[in-house]
Amino acid sequence: MRLLYDKILFLNEYSKNLGIKLGAPKEKSEVFVLGVDCKKFKLAKKSLAFCL
Repeated sequence: MRLLYDKILFLNEYSKNLGIKLGAPKEKSEVFVLGVDCKKFKLAKKSLAFCL
């Protein structure tokens, strides 16, 4: 049985390169970066912050 997939996600370049060496197709391999883009998101002002 062969599984179909669009992409293989890795957490960093090292694991992506290792996956490719182990047989993952390069064209379907991608790095999924965890975190926040600080250029897109700014901290809220303290007066706007709230807790639930």
